[in-house]
Amino acid sequence: MPPQDLPISLVALEAAIDPYPLTVMPETPLVEVVNLMNQVQHIYPQPQEITPQSLDDNQSPDISFRNKAQASCVLVVEEGKLLGLLTEWDVIKFVANGMNLEEAQAGSVATRDVIILRASDFQDIFTVVKLFYQHRLRYLPIVDDRSQLLGIVTLDHLMQVLGQEFEERRQLITSPQSQKVELLDKSKVKVKEERVIPATQIQEPAAKELLVGTIAQLIHQSENLEEIANTTVEQVRQYLKSDRVIIYSLEPEGNGVIVAESVDTAWEPIREKLRSDLSLERTWVKPYTTGCIEVIDDIYTANISSSQVELLAQLKVRANLAVPIVQGEQLWGLLIVQQCSIPRQWYSSEIDLLEKLATQVAIAAKQFNLFEQCKIEIAARKWAESELQRAHDLLQVRFEEWAAELKQINQQLKPEIAKRQKTEKELAQARDQLQAVLDAVPGYVSWINSNFQYLGVNRQLANLFKVSPEDFVGQNIGFLHSSYEFAEYGRQFFAIPQTNTSIEFEMEVDGYKHTYLVAAQKYNHNQAAVFIGIDITQRKWMEEAVRISAATNRALLNAIPDIMYRISRDGTFVNYKAAKNNELFSSPSEFLGKKVDEVLPAEVAQPILHSVEEALQTGNIQIFEYQFPRNGVMRNWEARIVVSEVNEVMAIVRDITERKQAEKELRKTLEKAKELNELKSRFVSMTSHEFRTPLTTILSSSELLQHYKDKWSDQKKIVYFERIQSSVKHMTQLLDDVLLIGKVEAGKLEFNPVKMDLIKFCSTLVDDVRIGNAHSHQIIFNETDINDAEKCQFSQAYMDEKLLKHIFINLLSNAIKYSPQKSPISFELTCQNREAIFQIKDQGIGIPLEAKEHLFESFYRAHNVGNISGNGLGLAIVKNSLDLHGGKITVDSEVGVGTTFTVTIPLNIRC
Repeated sequence: MPPQDLPISLVALEAAIDPYPLTVMPETPLVEVVNLMNQVQHIYPQPQEITPQSLDDNQSPDISFRNKAQASCVLVVEEGKLLGLLTEWDVIKFVANGMNLEEAQAGSVATRDVIILRASDFQDIFTVVKLFYQHRLRYLPIVDDRSQLLGIVTLDHLMQVLGQEFEERRQLITSPQSQKVELLDKSKVKVKEERVIPATQIQEPAAKELLVGTIAQLIHQSENLEEIANTTVEQVRQYLKSDRVIIYSLEPEGNGVIVAESVDTAWEPIREKLRSDLSLERTWVKPYTTGCIEVIDDIYTANISSSQVELLAQLKVRANLAVPIVQGEQLWGLLIVQQCSIPRQWYSSEIDLLEKLATQVAIAAKQFNLFEQCKIEIAARKWAESELQRAHDLLQVRFEEWAAELKQINQQLKPEIAKRQKTEKELAQARDQLQAVLDAVPGYVSWINSNFQYLGVNRQLANLFKVSPEDFVGQNIGFLHSSYEFAEYGRQFFAIPQTNTSIEFEMEVDGYKHTYLVAAQKYNHNQAAVFIGIDITQRKWMEEAVRISAATNRALLNAIPDIMYRISRDGTFVNYKAAKNNELFSSPSEFLGKKVDEVLPAEVAQPILHSVEEALQTGNIQIFEYQFPRNGVMRNWEARIVVSEVNEVMAIVRDITERKQAEKELRKTLEKAKELNELKSRFVSMTSHEFRTPLTTILSSSELLQHYKDKWSDQKKIVYFERIQSSVKHMTQLLDDVLLIGKVEAGKLEFNPVKMDLIKFCSTLVDDVRIGNAHSHQIIFNETDINDAEKCQFSQAYMDEKLLKHIFINLLSNAIKYSPQKSPISFELTCQNREAIFQIKDQGIGIPLEAKEHLFESFYRAHNVGNISGNGLGLAIVKNSLDLHGGKITVDSEVGVGTTFTVTIPLNIRC
């Protein structure tokens, strides 16, 4: 039987089903579903009027309606079975509730409780029509007896198919063939038995979508909730041709307010009436606060309470449609359409429209609340900033007061600190001198506490017993069992009240008896005593002892490394002491017996004469420093003037050149430490930023691989593995750069020049950079423009190839990084005066003028780099590598135009 002879339900049966709906898996990220729907909408934009003229030769209206359904509806399917349905309005509500698209999956957002139709139950097209009207559906999935998805029927597509079928049947009326007339009569009988589809449900959706789009656009353009609400109710009333449209907002205490009302001129507004009677208002809004859609075609036939009928009649409302406006799980208000004159049947298309507009109003209300909250937060922030500024001003005043007080305290402490430092220095020198003197005297000196333990001995006593001075410390007297008499004498001395005494006794040493005179003196409140022993074995040794004493004194003086001059009151050199005459400022014959100002320059002589006079008048040591050459080299000296006789002083002169040099090196070290601290701060700032991004990428990719490794394809896993590998390479390169800078700072960067061909090196380097950056830029190397003479010189160059790679990989990488995609980068090599000149030129963002002086500092980056990644080490590595080559680098740049780096390196040709 030909198609035109079939019943209308059978003809439309196959045509109404779209067998290729848009489907996704439940674990598909929601953001990918949105992108997929956007791609379909980009190909088949909505709303649009489908006319025969708008279709190409291979496209039918049926295909266009199906593609429009794909742009607004996605089926969530797993192993061929339908799990849920996801529409563009589900996505809008999801976003309006403040949820994050990046974290959600299609299966968690899709509507699970979906009305479906089994193919075996698909008796005729009117079965589908009943389902659409009864459940107010827009989409109806079709499955087989095994619940496998076969396709989907959309309301728009269904209306289009029915429209075509009715047109074909209208044409059959004019046909004289009796068989067609009979078939048409049967179709008419069937149509009468089924419920007729209202005209408003098969109207073109363009006007409805245009209305929704207009309201959505107004929400994006306006922050005025009142303007949006007034426009919405006016547009809805005109579109639905109703008597009144209201947007009603609920308040926390249970009351509410009509925020917008559009009413036909034949009827009175109810806003003022409800506002003047709060009890009436609460009674009126109570039936609609359950969050469900309230559809009343006629208040006198609807299943509602008598009080609600009475109230609506009092407000002159005959038909009422109330749709909740929901924000998240909270009811914000109602969108209400009323027919006052006559009853009205509300259709699914009208309810669907109001649901969409209610969602838009919810978005607008939330947007308005966020804007108001933002204004409050801004005001609070301004107040906090003003308070912070006031506190800052108070702190600044207090800080200045503290600074003044601290400055005053420092001024007061400076003399005391200087005095203390001087005292400590003199004490240290005195202690050293005392130890030297005690070690040099011919007697045997020991220090013993009241517990009869040695506190120390001089070297003479230690040598007497052939041990070191340290072996005595902490030992009890008599521990060597060499002198019972001395141990007993020490114990008795601490028992008597006298503070000093002496005794002679004999002691056998090396098989010989010696007589010693021991003198003792208590100190430290009689808690310790010093014992000095002198060997007086034979009287004949007295002269020798005197000689030894004189020799000891001379040894003591000779043991002092300083040069000594005796100077009389009138400034005449009387005598001198020096280990070697070449340590003197001149030959003794040139200064002995002469005055100081006759043999020394005025800038040295005058301080000496002044100090001599001061020392003789005050009796205090006079110290000053001066510079004087020795052996043609300028040296630093320190002179100490002390009184030695009534009209004579001793000038002790010490060479302090090394100490001055040490002080200078110490200052340099302190400056270097300061620079290292600054470098450390910049390093910490850079690494915390540069490591965070790749670490975040590695963490997120590994977590995704952990959770979805069993669901993703191998290709998708490879993508995330490549992300991890790329991040690891980035971190490795960062660490390599930091280690290289560390070598530079430590002076351990090696320079190993070898013979190399610069042209071949540059060509290979350019190829590697091109491949490494996936040919994203056109790198032009002028190899063909180099003449034979230059080629000869370039082939004989001696340079460090490893350092050259650091230089030019960094420069080329920067040119690529800061230049637009596919822009050309010029790399030129020329020769002049036995020097290789490299020039790298790009058309990138350029370098600001103020950044040029800091360009080669470690971790420095110009302010115009934006979000382009980098660690600020590349140019520092370039500069240090060039310094080892004895080369130089210049920069010519203009912001927004480009940058040219010119590198000049000696060829070091070895003929």
